[in-house]
Amino acid sequence: MALYRHMVSGTFPGEQWSMRIHSVGAGSLTAAQTAWETAVADLWTDWAPLICTDVSATEASTASLDEATGLQLTKTSSPLALAGTNESACLPFQCAPVVSFRTAVATRAGRGRIYAPSLGVDQQAGGTLIATAQTALLNGAVAMFAALSGGGFTGILFSYTTHAQTTITSVDVGNVIDTQRRRRNKLVETRVSANV
Repeated sequence: MALYRHMVSGTFPGEQWSMRIHSVGAGSLTAAQTAWETAVADLWTDWAPLICTDVSATEASTASLDEATGLQLTKTSSPLALAGTNESACLPFQCAPVVSFRTAVATRAGRGRIYAPSLGVDQQAGGTLIATAQTALLNGAVAMFAALSGGGFTGILFSYTTHAQTTITSVDVGNVIDTQRRRRNKLVETRVSANV
């Protein structure tokens, strides 16, 4: 079985975002990339109506990794042209709903996550995600893993410290919107000031 790291990256005005997962499978790098492109398209079908039009997915990539070291061996990528379709204003770009991954391991090592891109402001009420947004995020993640599985690849958590591989068995989405500060580190801040 080969070990792969899949990434999807994109943009919003003045900033970038990315998500990554790992998989194992008997297929080649090309087959893994094909399965990943399908997985991203299936995920985006559910997520696009939540994501504001300023946000786009621009690239999907797959890298083969050395199982013993976690180091990259080869990589391939493809351009994407996927945009959000939600016409409302965006939440701040560092506001990122989390999709959590669970495994049979009942410790912190058995949990993983990805941060979704910024959603439209109408996908929250009172500062938390509305139920339909939670469900759509969940359905998109399930569709992503189903597409990978259909291509012969199993979603896993991979530890870059111990190199352990643990099969992902379930996903869940909470209603609290998290903050990912690195998604706003290139935004140039303007200030107003006044003497007191």
